[in-house]
Amino acid sequence: MDCTNPKTLTNTLKLLEEEGLVHREVVAGRPPGVRYDLTASGRVLTERIYPLWKWASDRAG
Repeated sequence: MDCTNPKTLTNTLKLLEEEGLVHREVVAGRPPGVRYDLTASGRVLTERIYPLWKWASDRAG
């Protein structure tokens, strides 16, 4: 997945929001901005996935 593409990143963030893993907040300003934070479910998932990622990363060299 190429998340460097703005459209791909936007679609991925929308999906994560729909799944309840991130919270989206519009921030007032010029220009307006958007802030994303992990939800409680997102933090739990991160805690569960990190050991698997670390294991795979260690073996990749």
